[in-house]
Amino acid sequence: MNDSKTVIERLREVIALECKVAALNDNGVAIGKALSQEMTEARALIPTAILGHHDRMRDRGKKSVAPVRNGVCGACHLRLPISHAISLNPTHDLEVCDNCGVFLYVEATPAAEASPVLHRSTTKRSKASKKAAPASLAS
Repeated sequence: MNDSKTVIERLREVIALECKVAALNDNGVAIGKALSQEMTEARALIPTAILGHHDRMRDRGKKSVAPVRNGVCGACHLRLPISHAISLNPTHDLEVCDNCGVFLYVEATPAAEASPVLHRSTTKRSKASKKAAPASLAS
C-alpha cells in the first residue's frame, strides 16, 4: 500500500540521489552504473502521477517535497490554513501546499520545541537589589 508517508520517504530518497548525480555532473565525473540503477529503482517505486509532478517541479528549479513546521510550509514559508494543517496525516492521501504546490509532510518535532513554555523565576528580588542595579549600570 502506498500511504503518503512511504511515498514522501521515497521522494526524498529520489531527491537525494538527484542531488548526488547533479554534484557529480558539475564536477565532470561520469555517473556510475550502480548510481543510475539505484535512481531508476527508486523512481520505479513512486506512482507515475506523483513522479510526474515531482519532475515538473524539479524542471522549474523548485522543491517537490517540503516539511510543515508549526503550520508553515517549508518551501514557500506561508502559514497553511488551520483546516489544511490539521488534515495532514501520514496514512491518508498526499497533501499539496495551496500556494506553491509542493507535497507536504509533517516533520516530527520534540515536545519541548513544539510548545515552548516561558519560565519565570520564582525568586523575588529585594528592594535593595532593585535600587542597586541602576546605580551599578550608571558607573
